[in-house]
Amino acid sequence: ITSQILFALADASHFGAVQSATVTMQWEVAQRMVAPIKCKDYGILSVVFQTYAEVKNHFKIPPTVFYPQPKVDSALVGLHFLGPAKLRRRLAGVD
Repeated sequence: ITSQILFALADASHFGAVQSATVTMQWEVAQRMVAPIKCKDYGILSVVFQTYAEVKNHFKIPPTVFYPQPKVDSALVGLHFLGPAKLRRRLAGVD
């Protein structure tokens, strides 16, 4: 479900409806969003979010801060979407 929410945010950014978001997600998903090319974690999340936004993995959140405790680490991730005009320039190869 995390990916669906993230893609909905990216879609909304096309129309300028969303400029930024701060989200909590599983650490592994956050790592995929910021993965560099040729890394095993690089994939569709990396491509989409590194194209549409500036992505920052702020920090890891341990399971001990949640109740009930999950079996995985979480991350706080900041997304600053480029906006329609800057995105068009990036996709055209200008930026």
